[in-house]
Amino acid sequence: VQSLLRTIFHRILPQVAPGCARVFLDADTTMPAMVAISDFQIVYTGDFRRFYMNDEQMEAVSQVTVTLPEGYYISEVNGDGDYEEIHGAWPYGANMDPQLTRQHLMHLPSSCIRTDDGSLASWELSHHFMKMSHHFTYPSHRGQQLGVISELLIAKRYIELGYRPFKGVSDSNEGVIRGSRKSPYWTE
Repeated sequence: VQSLLRTIFHRILPQVAPGCARVFLDADTTMPAMVAISDFQIVYTGDFRRFYMNDEQMEAVSQVTVTLPEGYYISEVNGDGDYEEIHGAWPYGANMDPQLTRQHLMHLPSSCIRTDDGSLASWELSHHFMKMSHHFTYPSHRGQQLGVISELLIAKRYIELGYRPFKGVSDSNEGVIRGSRKSPYWTE
């Protein structure tokens, strides 16, 4: 595999992304690991649990009315203004070019919850394969269901756009796995 990846890196990458020295591969449709190639080292960043919404769950989510706790509001993500903070808070950001995060924010569905002073509190982005991903709530805002609400907001957008919501949750994120398994909106 590493020999094949070296060939891809040397022969194909210059044609696809001239001037790039790194490539990030997400092959979670055929293997459970995320792979980053940098200087020909392969770094596995973990296995993921997959969840999706069936037709009944999608209908239920489309009917949900979202109510936020006091002190928060729903906002759009500002691709130019927020991407560095969002990229920096994302655990896998070190394996990915910040400009790719910016492009995701500018061109794909996302959700965002801010504090009354405009600071980011919770968000979720779309992966370039239209998978819900990059879900994050700052620790100081956890325990108020903001992550669940952020996830419902982006799922509603997916449904409105005609996509089936699905996500991958890192094996190490036991709380989100537990919550997703208990949720009436997710099927593993």
